[in-house]
Amino acid sequence: MVCAMRRAGTDAPAPVFPAANEIPPAHQVKYYAEGARYLMNGQVRTWDGPCQEVFSPLCIRDGGQTAPHALGHYPLMTADQSRQAEDAAVRAWDNGCGEWPTMSVIDRIRCVEAFIPRMQAVRDEVVRLLMWEIGKTLPDSQKEFDRTVEYIKATIDALKHLDNDHSRFTIVDGTIGQMMEPVEFKPPPPAADLPSVETWATTGAKGRKCNIAHSLFLDPEALEKNNHVLAAKYKVWQKDEIRFATYNLDNNPRLLIVAYGTMARICSTAIDELKQKGVEVGLIRPITLYPFPAAAILQHAKKIGKVISVEMSMGQMVEDVQAAVGHDIHVGFFGRAGGIIPSPDEVVQALEAELRA
Repeated sequence: MVCAMRRAGTDAPAPVFPAANEIPPAHQVKYYAEGARYLMNGQVRTWDGPCQEVFSPLCIRDGGQTAPHALGHYPLMTADQSRQAEDAAVRAWDNGCGEWPTMSVIDRIRCVEAFIPRMQAVRDEVVRLLMWEIGKTLPDSQKEFDRTVEYIKATIDALKHLDNDHSRFTIVDGTIGQMMEPVEFKPPPPAADLPSVETWATTGAKGRKCNIAHSLFLDPEALEKNNHVLAAKYKVWQKDEIRFATYNLDNNPRLLIVAYGTMARICSTAIDELKQKGVEVGLIRPITLYPFPAAAILQHAKKIGKVISVEMSMGQMVEDVQAAVGHDIHVGFFGRAGGIIPSPDEVVQALEAELRA
């Protein structure tokens, strides 16, 4: 290790490490005297056994001596404490039936969200410890702390979206496949030819507690409580989860199309063809069916005055669009059924007919 360098303007060596009185107060760190504690079974306990001192890689000059700066200490626990901690973790998990694994997503999110401000309250202390314990600069230590908080928040957002995606309908564009020929299924093999049931069949919870997944609550009070939870979730969806896309709505269109999935892509081609004829038509493509983008449809329908629902069905979405725009605006319809995919020219003809109506 290089311990000295030349002082500026002199031949005398400059010390690498500072004296205690040369460290700015904002960057000084106190010895953590409460390190002899540990978490066990949800409780913070005090350790009265041997401890390990923690020293910084940065040294402090004291007179003519230079020594690593002591930051604190932590317990040197035995195998007994390790086994106790393992047993506590097993009890808390309880084969997936413990309090945390069975807690609802929203309650787990609330627990973590409550932790964030408590963590941010000690930001300066943690930043100083990062500087002294691993030798990071102040800006790097601050960034590391802030990145951790951002990661926690991003994880919460991802969990919210994951939970919502499991409970809502989302339209995915594109045709995966279309089969019009009959399919022949071979008869199943005789039962005697199947592998042993122990290798593949569900035989029940043997030697363990049953896991029951259900959404039916026979107790009226429990059912009402669950209904309130779902209602709160629906309100969050209506605020944060409405998804839709638009096309050619900035060119004063004369007609508004509402279409989704593959049909929306065909409509965008039809819009381009009509544009070449000097006719402007706009499109709203719902991505989420629930919550439905009713406000966006109403906003543009009021400006344009004419609306048509274009679908690969018999008009299942017409009622939703009509409910969004109200009864003062007529909602037209064009669709094909039975798996028939209309061509852009067919859609153009339907749009021109709606414009003439």
